[in-house]
Amino acid sequence: MHELSPRDMADLSLEHRGFLSVVDKLAKNKPQLQHELGYQTSVAPYGYTLETLPDGRMVFNPSGLKNRGDRFGDNVLRTLDDGTLKYPLKTFKKALRAHPYFSQRFVSGPKRYRGEPQQVVANAERLGLGEFYGLTPEGFIEVKQPEILTKGINLQDIYRVDAPVLQKIDRVQALYLAGEYIRYIHENFGAIGQLHTNDIIFREKDGAQVSEPVLRLPDIVYNPKKYAEEERQDLKRLKEPRAVEMLDFLLVTAADELRKTHSWEMAKYIVDAVLEGYRDTEVIAAVWSLLKRDRPTLSSFHNKVRFGIQKSIAPKLVELIMEECSPYRDDYVKHL
Repeated sequence: MHELSPRDMADLSLEHRGFLSVVDKLAKNKPQLQHELGYQTSVAPYGYTLETLPDGRMVFNPSGLKNRGDRFGDNVLRTLDDGTLKYPLKTFKKALRAHPYFSQRFVSGPKRYRGEPQQVVANAERLGLGEFYGLTPEGFIEVKQPEILTKGINLQDIYRVDAPVLQKIDRVQALYLAGEYIRYIHENFGAIGQLHTNDIIFREKDGAQVSEPVLRLPDIVYNPKKYAEEERQDLKRLKEPRAVEMLDFLLVTAADELRKTHSWEMAKYIVDAVLEGYRDTEVIAAVWSLLKRDRPTLSSFHNKVRFGIQKSIAPKLVELIMEECSPYRDDYVKHL
């Protein structure tokens, strides 16, 4: 694997434009935050409006018909997410005919969804982020340290914002550090909810190096009907939730790298950097297993929006990630 072919480059470019048009529509009427380094962030809140109150507090405001509709629609799509079922509508209809009570189980919802303010703040506190996010008396989510958004560098912006200060950052170093940080969260607090490039913020920058990672608002929460409630032990004990998050992260970072450089070799370096930082062979082996079982199916609408991966690129991307995960899987199996 080296450079993208001309056809793949054209396909990826078209898909990227289509993906960004979806992102633009989701972000419509939501003013982007101006960063202190002189650029506007590419990260737009979804299901919430980021605003500064008259008293100076920065909050995620859940109110408004559009925000409520965004949260509801997101959760419906996740219920039929191809990351869970390869043919969700077909499977659902078949199961509904065969099992009268299937619809009752279906009502319990997706494994993870975009939470309401109390759920999101509880998730943040579970993940050790209570110093950064809290619930206000008005029912908003307060960003207790606004500088993480106004001064911190979001990983997604490194890829998607054309600002000289961001282009000089060492992406391999940033992704290695992100991998280390994700493992720290997974080992100490459990699965997060969702992991994309926009979920990692670096609070410090020194030349080309970034440091002090922290999670952006963890607004995707795990369904308590599907995971143990008591101290959410399932989210620390079970491999699959952590593996799904790692796979999400590997897919979106590799896809962003391909869009930026059109180089499969650079995408490989980026995947390797994340895996070398993360280093949990058991979870990485589970990532390999998910891909082997064709999860997630990248052609679903929800996953297209989440990952922005063109159909012709997807098989090569899956092959690349499986190949880089293989040594970790082999090491894990060897020590069973």
